[in-house]
Amino acid sequence: MKKYIQYTLVSMLSVLMWACSSNETGDGVQTRDGKVALAKAVTFHVNFAGYNATQEVGTRATAANNVVAQKATVLDNGIVAVTTVQRDTTQQAPAATTRALDNGTYTMLAYQGGVFKGEVKGHISGGTFAYADNNAIELQPGTYDFVLINDKVTRTGNKITVKKDDMEQGLIGRTTYTVTATPQHQQVTFEMHPTAVRLKVRLLGYMNFTLSGSDVGKLSVDAPGQAPTKVEYDMANNTWATVATSTDGYPKTLTFPTATQDGVTYSSTCTDYVYYLPGAQVNQHLQVGNLSIYDRTTPYSYGDIKQKMAASVEPGTSYLLTIKFMMPAYYLMSDGSVGKTSKTTAAGGTETPIGVVLSRSKHLAIALEDAGKGAKFKWYKEATVQAMANSAINLGMQPSDYVLMSSDYNGYHYTWEDCGFGFDVPTRKGDNKTDFPAFYAAGHYGDELAAKVTLTNGMENKKWYLPGAGEWLYLYTVFGKGDLMDLNWDTYTWNHYAPCTVSHTNAIFTQVGGMYATDEYWTSTQAGNFNYGDLTTVPFVASIGPVDQFTCGVWGKSSELKVRAFVKY
Repeated sequence: MKKYIQYTLVSMLSVLMWACSSNETGDGVQTRDGKVALAKAVTFHVNFAGYNATQEVGTRATAANNVVAQKATVLDNGIVAVTTVQRDTTQQAPAATTRALDNGTYTMLAYQGGVFKGEVKGHISGGTFAYADNNAIELQPGTYDFVLINDKVTRTGNKITVKKDDMEQGLIGRTTYTVTATPQHQQVTFEMHPTAVRLKVRLLGYMNFTLSGSDVGKLSVDAPGQAPTKVEYDMANNTWATVATSTDGYPKTLTFPTATQDGVTYSSTCTDYVYYLPGAQVNQHLQVGNLSIYDRTTPYSYGDIKQKMAASVEPGTSYLLTIKFMMPAYYLMSDGSVGKTSKTTAAGGTETPIGVVLSRSKHLAIALEDAGKGAKFKWYKEATVQAMANSAINLGMQPSDYVLMSSDYNGYHYTWEDCGFGFDVPTRKGDNKTDFPAFYAAGHYGDELAAKVTLTNGMENKKWYLPGAGEWLYLYTVFGKGDLMDLNWDTYTWNHYAPCTVSHTNAIFTQVGGMYATDEYWTSTQAGNFNYGDLTTVPFVASIGPVDQFTCGVWGKSSELKVRAFVKY
């Protein structure tokens, strides 16, 4: 009897120990050898992450940080094409993160320290990975890398192959998770990322532009042999590699809608994406033909514009290739040097522009912005100054008088020196804020500039001034493509050769971050018939109208108009 009781007790202990070792949690989560049955312990949720899901996108503040490549190309016609490749800052729609995934076959694999530990097939049901035929992976508790792929990619061992024809539909998800024996119900989320890289092209200019013809936008990958047609993803090492290339280079003809205006720019973005395989550097090769901008009214081809992508593009990333067309011009830089458009920071260069050069021979430049941040000023304080003339010429309102006005380049003299003739008040108007507000605003524009830009090599000591009529009108002849002898004497409006003179002129300022010059501006030149007394002398006003016209005229000195300073560098 004693032996029977003893035997029974041993048997019961054995059964109990076996039960504990095979099912510690009591519901079949853990096997006899301590492994965890994932089908019972872990629920794998699956979402479609979309493109750029891991990137901080969607704000203009981060746009500069998203730039991966940039260069400026001077085209045959002198226009500068600044190409910029950046991560697409267009935020994915919220619905993209919960997009229903295809009900195809999915394979889940487990790796630990780069060593393959098991795989299982299944499908997606209600955003959850469902095991096929109740098969599951059994793993020892620990940290694992889980990889989930759909049936648009091919697995061979630890390598996943993605072909060009399947790249838009291929999906790969990877997540790291520590499997434990408890708690019993664990949840892991997969974010499925596209296997392709996509690109959109945007054309941008500082004037409206038109597109026409069948060869508006032809895009391909330059340098045959660099365009991947098959890539491999190493699941163990989490790396991509190109295994096959092609010479056809992803040829595609792009369609661009009519350009639309947004502030100072006009842009047109192609209606569809161009897709690439990841893992290799590609050189974009774009032909933009039949594009008219900046008074080039005859359609012509810009030729080839080339721009490299990032050194190594990653799957699931979305890029924007912007081609910004800039007018050729010379700019005065913060260090006193003169450089072309391509040298400015706006074109990807290193020089900071502070003015537009009107004449290199005259060393004459106009400020990029209005004095006083666009405020309006009186020419003089009429209660203090009864009469004054800056000009020795008796200027009236006849055509010959306007010709004389157009030759007045004495703005610096009127602003900073005693004129010494006529009814001039012996004062330096550039320092007299009370009596001559417009002159003071122009004369102290350098102070405004120095507050936001570091001026060197003598530019910090240059005196800006209120320009004479001839200096203001020089802007019209240089950039407006106009003729000062072609004045309409009924409206005091200059005709011009280009259909968009004002827009053409303002593009020179706005393309480097300057301000529009569309308004009435004071000059330091005076007009008037002295036979009628001193009070008839009135300042000459240069006006750049909003309806593509340059006008001239005279205003009362107590009127309030804008000021744009000039400088002789």
